[in-house]
Amino acid sequence: MVIDKKQATTEELNRHKKQGKKFTVGGTMKRSALSRKLARFIPLLILIFVSLLSHVLLTGFSTFKHEFFYPIQVYEKITIDVYGAVLPTLLSVSFIVLYFTYFKGSFLRIFGCFLFAFALFANSFTLALTDHGFGLQTVPGTLALFISPVSIVIIFFDERALKAKALLSSISSGLARNYVVALLATFSASSLSVLFVDLIFAPFLNQEPLLTTVDIGGGGLTDGVLFSGLFALVWTTFFVSVLALFIEIVRLSERKDHDYKESK
Repeated sequence: MVIDKKQATTEELNRHKKQGKKFTVGGTMKRSALSRKLARFIPLLILIFVSLLSHVLLTGFSTFKHEFFYPIQVYEKITIDVYGAVLPTLLSVSFIVLYFTYFKGSFLRIFGCFLFAFALFANSFTLALTDHGFGLQTVPGTLALFISPVSIVIIFFDERALKAKALLSSISSGLARNYVVALLATFSASSLSVLFVDLIFAPFLNQEPLLTTVDIGGGGLTDGVLFSGLFALVWTTFFVSVLALFIEIVRLSERKDHDYKESK
């Protein structure tokens, strides 16, 4: 007997199975099932493409010369830039509040993300003199490439997931929630870690007689404080999408094995 999707509902198919009748699935139903399976991959592939494109665009904009500067003097030669430091700090604090109040996040997890990000940025900055004063330059795009996967591991792989018999199923069940949590954590940890590097070095550089200005976040919108957070969002989206794609591929393979065993 040949069963076509247009001719039989799911209940009818189950009834045939219970009655022990042998049947094969018609072409229309096979094509429809294949289309549904492929459709699950399309959004993930789009997210991966958008993430890579965003990285290219952000990299290009970070090297673009602009005039988005609004420094505020705080002490002697030390100034703090509104766009480069104040704005990302406000966003980071808002994300942290959301992380704790709405998602009931773990302090140790986000603190671990911060420590890892701080260690990377503290060991990778370079000193630079610009037209607007002195600043610390970083490579936020490259650093976010390392920070994001580590943060994802910290956020996703909790005790429940590690003890679960089906690890991928456990991760998949909280994928959307943990993705948002990872975004909040990586942006905040990346931005604040760079800001802390600036704050630590500012008092020492203020004593340097050759410098006329010491800018915290002095690069404006191209400064590493804000861009480190933006790149972290991009790479977090990329790695979570790759993880979700891998889970879907494993599930598809398991379904094929299950269907093959049932057909015997």
